[in-house]
Amino acid sequence: MIYSGSVKGKWPSDLGMTPHGRRGVLRYLKRRKRPVLVFVLVAMLVGVVAGGLYEVSGKPGPYASSIDLSYASLMQPVARNSSSLGARILDLIYHPQGLSRVAMMDRVENLVQAASTDAAEASNLVPPYPSGRSAQDCSRSLAARFRVTSMFRTGVYGLLGGPIGSSPQSDSSVLSELADAVKLVASSDALWRRCITILHDAPGHAHLQPSIWEMVRVVTTGSSSTPATTSPPTSSTSSPNRTTSTSTSTSTSTSTSTSTSAFSASSARVLTGTGKSIVPGAGSATTGVPPLNHGSRTSSSAGKRSSHVQVLSWSYAALNAFVAALAADSLLVPHQSVSIITYALSPSPLPSSTSGVLRIPPASSFSIQVVAGDSGNTYLPGVTVSGEVSCVSSGAGSATSASSASAGQPVIGGCASAGSGTTRMVAGTGLPPGGVSLDPGGTVAFVFRPVKVKPAWTYSVSITVHSALPGVSSERQFALAVSPDN
Repeated sequence: MIYSGSVKGKWPSDLGMTPHGRRGVLRYLKRRKRPVLVFVLVAMLVGVVAGGLYEVSGKPGPYASSIDLSYASLMQPVARNSSSLGARILDLIYHPQGLSRVAMMDRVENLVQAASTDAAEASNLVPPYPSGRSAQDCSRSLAARFRVTSMFRTGVYGLLGGPIGSSPQSDSSVLSELADAVKLVASSDALWRRCITILHDAPGHAHLQPSIWEMVRVVTTGSSSTPATTSPPTSSTSSPNRTTSTSTSTSTSTSTSTSTSAFSASSARVLTGTGKSIVPGAGSATTGVPPLNHGSRTSSSAGKRSSHVQVLSWSYAALNAFVAALAADSLLVPHQSVSIITYALSPSPLPSSTSGVLRIPPASSFSIQVVAGDSGNTYLPGVTVSGEVSCVSSGAGSATSASSASAGQPVIGGCASAGSGTTRMVAGTGLPPGGVSLDPGGTVAFVFRPVKVKPAWTYSVSITVHSALPGVSSERQFALAVSPDN
């Protein structure tokens, strides 16, 4: 039934309207219903959309809780690795003694690589994102720790003069760099705590373990009646002048020098060594937390185990002692040296050769392979080799001239045919134009092109290995006798 305004319950015919008037009223009522219907439909649609958005964002459901729990579960191993990494760095700060230069740099480099891996793994866990800004806070915390390890490496490399060992930085500049790292450590721990809080307060109540870098507790146990003590270096005096030693050797004996990384063995002393464990500490580090011996148990009877607890923290006092210890450690003084490890002739020398003269069978040419190595404890750039063969006897006279084996120049013929008493030996092709770079303990083989000789002649052979560093070279000399034709 259709009603018209205030005359509810009455038909238009009851109001005395004509048929034309009644048709006009009906058309008017139909026109008014259309906008009202549209308004009602729009209002209902807006209400449904707004209610859905409120249900998803304002009231997390099972899906959001599942994301939080999954994120916390996947982040747990990253948190454990980061905590272990922080303990290893603190152990190095408090116990830097006894490491060679190569082992120290290897360990620091491995710490940086581990921090980079942790930061990358955390960033790969999203999307989907957990509640709030928890993922951002955890990722920022691990990224800050990566920057801390990078700053730590920069400081250590600055003290050691870098891989080459040239121009070490002053203690004050290194301490300034490490002081900024202390502040960044505190910031990273605060971000991690906030990440944990957000996940715990969310409806899923996801649990993520603490990961603390500011302070750790080292627990040492042993069977001795006196607990083992590990205290940080306390020297804060200025370091002596650090010098770089280089060597130039000339010898006829063969010497070798190898250096390997001691990172894995030394880190095991901290993480899995007998009776020693590292536990993250609680609270924030102050500017100087001394070693604590609380909780120690000792016994004079044999077989009783004792424990010793020490607190390690990122403090300015500990870093100052660390820098002083590195500067005063003689094992870390750079020593730049290159040597000729061995060499081989083709054709091979005869058994009748002596220590002073190498005799080869009758031949029209010979070649030499030289193995050179970095016998110091620094990185050596631009290692090259040069050599020369000088005629000594059998009518050619005696002559000597210095020359280098620059790549690309042809090998001239025998000494006499060249019009000179000296033939320059040229290393084979395929070598970098600027030479080869060697790590400590690294080796490289150079092969000279064949050099023409004559039977029954005697030659003086000189081989020199050079480095791009001034004064770093090694030379080997010997006499070569070519047997006469039968």
